[in-house]
Amino acid sequence: METKVVFLASKVRKLANNLIEDELKKAGLEGVVPSHGDILHVLFKHDICTMQDLAKAIDRTKATTSVLVDKLEKQGLVVREKSASDSRVTLVYLTDKAKDLEKKFFAISDKLNDKVTKGMTRADLDALEILLQKVLNNLES
Repeated sequence: METKVVFLASKVRKLANNLIEDELKKAGLEGVVPSHGDILHVLFKHDICTMQDLAKAIDRTKATTSVLVDKLEKQGLVVREKSASDSRVTLVYLTDKAKDLEKKFFAISDKLNDKVTKGMTRADLDALEILLQKVLNNLES
């Protein structure tokens, strides 16, 4: 059966990332990219996380998470330090600079969600989420 599902999903991701990048630039957040948003979102919700928990929450490897955290650390948005109780554990938390940007990040997220869901009813969104979950389940099995 021929379908354009993967093509359309890829196009949606590309256009969503373009919108996020444009909005980040408009907000003066040069150097922050969409993949950083996942980390910042988790830390906005939890304040502090271990690297292991952060990697799990954003569904990335520890190595990839470490690279992303490095970049955020260089921009002064997060701090990484060893746990006082277990030196094998690395903790990551937001700086005051990042906390000051929280409203901008959520405004960008709201703008993306508004654009993505424009003209859709609650029933449309429910059906879309069910179908996307089925696609995800198929790919994960």
